[in-house]
Amino acid sequence: MTYLADTEAQTGRGVQAAFDQLTKFGFKINLVSESSATWDTNGQTGQYDIAGYWPTGFITKDIYSQINGWDADLIVPMGEKGSGQGTRWKNDKATKIIHELAKLSPDDPKAYDLGMEFFKNSIEELPFIGFHSGVKFVPTNSTYWNNYPNSENPYNGPWWWWSCFKYILTEISPVQ
Repeated sequence: MTYLADTEAQTGRGVQAAFDQLTKFGFKINLVSESSATWDTNGQTGQYDIAGYWPTGFITKDIYSQINGWDADLIVPMGEKGSGQGTRWKNDKATKIIHELAKLSPDDPKAYDLGMEFFKNSIEELPFIGFHSGVKFVPTNSTYWNNYPNSENPYNGPWWWWSCFKYILTEISPVQ
């Protein structure tokens, strides 16, 4: 079995941990690490037996942008690049939820409920086994900034080193 491993640091650590567990369980696995460009092509075209990659994060209340690639209407045959969903999970319930979410504002309470429906459906169907949405412990405090995301105010993850930080910047203000 070929296990496609992303070489990105966080994903790579998770892949190595899963590889170790699978081999201890008795699977005969050839761990293949590739450059990001090669990995992206093989992942998107479905050229792997199993893969360790980061299909979604589910770290915000608005999950549409994280799940819209699982719209079954976007699935293409193996070997072709489609929605970015290398798993080609075809699920009518998930697709219906995605289509409904596309019509809603992220602030609409129904969006949260639909997100929960999606989670329940994906847990039941298990198109992938999610084992992280971040492998770092990120302490926060309110010494310098008001409205920085935290467990009581989870409008975003507190990731200052990722591109999503630009969305946090518009929400925080200096402590007076």
